Amino acid sequence: MKRLLLLILTTFPLLLVGQTLHSYVESLVENEVGAAVLVIKNDKILLEEGFGINHLEEKKAISSKSNFRVASVSKQFTAMAILKLIDDGKLSQEDTLEKLIEECPDYAKDITLRELIHHTSGLPDYGVSIKNDFPTPLQDDNVLQLLYGWEKLDFKNGTSWEYSNTAYVLLGLIVEKISGQPFHSYVQKEILDPLGMNNSCFYVRGKNKVTNRVYGHSSSEEGWELTDQSTYSALLGDGGLYTSISELKIWLQNFENNKLLSPKNKKTPFEDLYKLDEPNKNYGYGIYVENFEGHKRYRHNGLTMGFRASAHIYPDDNIIVVVLVNTGADAPMIADKIARHLFEK
Repeated sequence: MKRLLLLILTTFPLLLVGQTLHSYVESLVENEVGAAVLVIKNDKILLEEGFGINHLEEKKAISSKSNFRVASVSKQFTAMAILKLIDDGKLSQEDTLEKLIEECPDYAKDITLRELIHHTSGLPDYGVSIKNDFPTPLQDDNVLQLLYGWEKLDFKNGTSWEYSNTAYVLLGLIVEKISGQPFHSYVQKEILDPLGMNNSCFYVRGKNKVTNRVYGHSSSEEGWELTDQSTYSALLGDGGLYTSISELKIWLQNFENNKLLSPKNKKTPFEDLYKLDEPNKNYGYGIYVENFEGHKRYRHNGLTMGFRASAHIYPDDNIIVVVLVNTGADAPMIADKIARHLFEK
């Protein structure tokens, strides 16, 4: 009897949080075309649910298995692919572009892998250099061509920090060159499938398929309209992953104890960090390590046409919050509100 009473007393607060959490989250996303939200506390799933629909015409209900384009949340998977190749002895963090890119321009020759990973390479972001004569959608090789067309870095590599999508596209191309496999195939075989993320993929039209696909939307004066693809939607290393909250759950729950790396490299993403100018904020391997209102947080957000994504871990609080939307809604703000809701409990 005492054991039963103890079980009820320890479980009831979590049930109560879960009951109120559903209605709270529903109120945050009720005006969107669709969303999926994952909330875990103390290893217990408080919410793992879809809201709304995947497409204005298909009108399939979004579930926990619906696959969204998560944009820059993809970067941590690209960084893991690099770490896997380092772990296998095929790369070093100090390898330079002179070694890794054929006919590398002089201005970029001494940029290292670590500098690409940490956004300290000084490479301009490709978005500022796209001209009307570029093919649409842009492919990874087109970004490489930009590298050959530029004449200088935005700053001396290793001396400052500036977020660079270009760097992560190049990291994807480096994975292809060193592994001898297409980037999407390597990540699928070496990262996603071994973790059980079999329905996630870096999407390449004609090469693989997004199951349970969610499509992107934007608001207009007439209401919602389908805006699923942009000039940059075919780029891979910086933002090409489609995944669901049910499979991101696997990734995030194994984040600190990643089974993909050997013990000597397992802690690298949390120890090899670049300290940013903001207090208690660092970056490395596709993740911000920071302080949010007194709580340590691992975080990355994603933004692309028709989608926004947030994946947040609070390791000391044992909390995970993921918000995926198929609109331009402020997923990071929603994720922050959910976290505050949990901190108060």
